[in-house]
Amino acid sequence: MVDCLVIEDDERTRRRLVNRIRTDFQELNCIGEAHTLERAKILIQELRPKLLFMDINLPDGTAFDLLKALPSLKSKIIFITAHSDYALEAIRFSALDFLLKPYTRLDLNNAIRRALEAIDEQEYHLKLESFYHNHLQEDHRKKKIVLKSAENIYLIEIQDIIQVKADNNYTVFYLQEDKKVVISKSLKEFDNKLAPYGFFRAHQSHLINWQHAITFKKKEDRLLMTGGIHIPIAQSKKQDFIRYFEALED
Repeated sequence: MVDCLVIEDDERTRRRLVNRIRTDFQELNCIGEAHTLERAKILIQELRPKLLFMDINLPDGTAFDLLKALPSLKSKIIFITAHSDYALEAIRFSALDFLLKPYTRLDLNNAIRRALEAIDEQEYHLKLESFYHNHLQEDHRKKKIVLKSAENIYLIEIQDIIQVKADNNYTVFYLQEDKKVVISKSLKEFDNKLAPYGFFRAHQSHLINWQHAITFKKKEDRLLMTGGIHIPIAQSKKQDFIRYFEALED
């Protein structure tokens, strides 16, 4: 799903646009609507949508005022307006498309398809960057993995991952500096992928990075990790776990 935000001051136009998006594009998730710049700024900062449908003339200013106030905005943008003279400035802000009212359903759908392709392309380039980095990196601890959450795509060094934990249908990556990334995939999908890089399935719900192991508390069957994280060691995994430590002593 790609989260999107609709910014349009005319209620009828806004409702029609939202309904068309929901009808024609199941992969788009309209997570918010705004009718002013002030409201749009709050929603963008809170929800971080990947795609914006943005009317240019709003009651408290123009869309460009909003973009100037959010210089680090990473969302893709489809501008929608009745004023063609805004086109040049829209291009300067790297707009994906510029729809001039009244636009057809076909115009809108084509713009959305191009936007989705651009979002996928962004993800592809991150994956490609990860491939090149890992291919040239001999030290496996410094290799990178691409993680895609509902809001962002992350390129993370494997050595920064302390543990990976199952949370119902999600997987939580615990990173250094108390950072977390939540992914809507099961832990099993990362088990085989990370095993060659020094990760161990210590428990049904826990995948640990040996590099961050500090102390094994035998009586409690718990492992202390970097950042004060305690991981339970399953009885079925205990012998493999101990054999690993014995191998380190050799």
